Amino acid sequence: MTSIPANAAPPQPASTLKGLSLYGLVQVANGLAPLLTVPIFARAIGPDDYGVWDMLGAAMAIGIMLGNWGLPAAYTRFYFAYVNDAQRQQRLLGTLVGFTSLCLIAVCGLFYALGEPLTRLAGVPAFWSPLLMLVIVFGSLRCLEEFFLLYFRNSGQAAAYAQWDLLRLVLQTALSLVLVLAFGLGVYALALSCMAAYAAVLAVLIWRMGLRTCLAIDTAILRECLAFGWPLMTKIVMSVLSLVISRGMLTYITGGTASQGILGRANGLANMVFMFMVAAENIYSPRWNHVLFQTGQTGKSLGRLFTEHAAISSYMALGLILLGQEFVSLILPPAYAGAQSLVIVLALYYALLAFQQVQGAALHYLKMTKSQMACVFGSYVALVALNLVLIPRWEAMGAALGTLASGVLTIAAFELLLVKRYRIGYEGRKLLFLYGSLVVCSGVAMACTAGWVDYWAGLATRLALLAGLSLGWAGVLGWATVANVAGRLWCRMART
Repeated sequence: MTSIPANAAPPQPASTLKGLSLYGLVQVANGLAPLLTVPIFARAIGPDDYGVWDMLGAAMAIGIMLGNWGLPAAYTRFYFAYVNDAQRQQRLLGTLVGFTSLCLIAVCGLFYALGEPLTRLAGVPAFWSPLLMLVIVFGSLRCLEEFFLLYFRNSGQAAAYAQWDLLRLVLQTALSLVLVLAFGLGVYALALSCMAAYAAVLAVLIWRMGLRTCLAIDTAILRECLAFGWPLMTKIVMSVLSLVISRGMLTYITGGTASQGILGRANGLANMVFMFMVAAENIYSPRWNHVLFQTGQTGKSLGRLFTEHAAISSYMALGLILLGQEFVSLILPPAYAGAQSLVIVLALYYALLAFQQVQGAALHYLKMTKSQMACVFGSYVALVALNLVLIPRWEAMGAALGTLASGVLTIAAFELLLVKRYRIGYEGRKLLFLYGSLVVCSGVAMACTAGWVDYWAGLATRLALLAGLSLGWAGVLGWATVANVAGRLWCRMART
């Protein structure tokens, strides 16, 4: 049995290249698993049932946010605040895991008691209430596992992070395939496989870290974390509420859950961009926090790190935008053809979230969570207003465009909060090239998807753009960095 060493020197983050490769392995695996299973599941599960799964998932997210009080974000903030006190770092993990466990047990009990009314409130027939209960349990287990993954990330243990998350992914994927193909359980198979995989990994992590370590609550630390985290909980709940409202409007206007299912699968494919971005954030976030917390560091240092992060994490969005039409046709059956244009818009949205990642780190450092909450609340009010205009006209595409617009508004609002307190020091020309090229490519790809140009001419244009911009993005990242990565990959393949 292992535990967090109480007298160890503060761990340092992993090297950028090694850490990024390990975190990237995890995120690539998490991205590849849906690519391998969605073509199977989409033929066994129709758009209507997938729409039910998405609606109940949004309802589950509200319950989980009510149960975790924004404490995962507080854990990262105070982990670095306690960087010179290993004992407090140990008590921090136990406090947040223990308190969140109690809260999530209460939330699960509430969902069990009010299953059918809550299911109807989510816009789904009441007979789906058992699925909602399975989903809320799986979400609770995932929330608790997140604390351990954050510990591994913040302490620079990229190998441990990769080991446990990959184990969970393998278990989840294998179980879902068996339950869908052998037993024909449909969306219930997705919920059961997620619940079993997270439960198994979480049980082993708690045993290895020590039950007493994971469940001991320090009231002083808890009060400090709650004061920081509850505004974030409100922000996330508002985010999820806006998602539920958007999905409910889409379901009501279209008269069913099929459009919801198509939008959900498009979002699942575009979410690969965000997953790769999280892989990059896992390595850059500790470095951002070291810049923010160490004296003598300037916003210019943070800006240089952000340019690297943006170039690396958004490159997948470039490929998905330009080749999304072919990608969706290859992965999904004809019933989901409407997802082709949706993937382009959502990939652009996820690429823009890189700004929110670095802005969020700076706002958390400044403890401006209440102001952050107010800005997010305003952006979600705008989202609902946009949906009222866009969804009746363009249905699922209207919902996607509203999501993109709300993301831009949130970035602008965060920047207004930071402008007087902390200047990140963006490298403007480089970022303009990166994100300007994404916008241009989105326009070209949408024109091709709409059939405004000959297919083969459009494909040749998109491939040429991908090749040319790949060289340009490599120049922004730095040829020395690219050569270093390529050299190490070559050495590994040679040894193999």
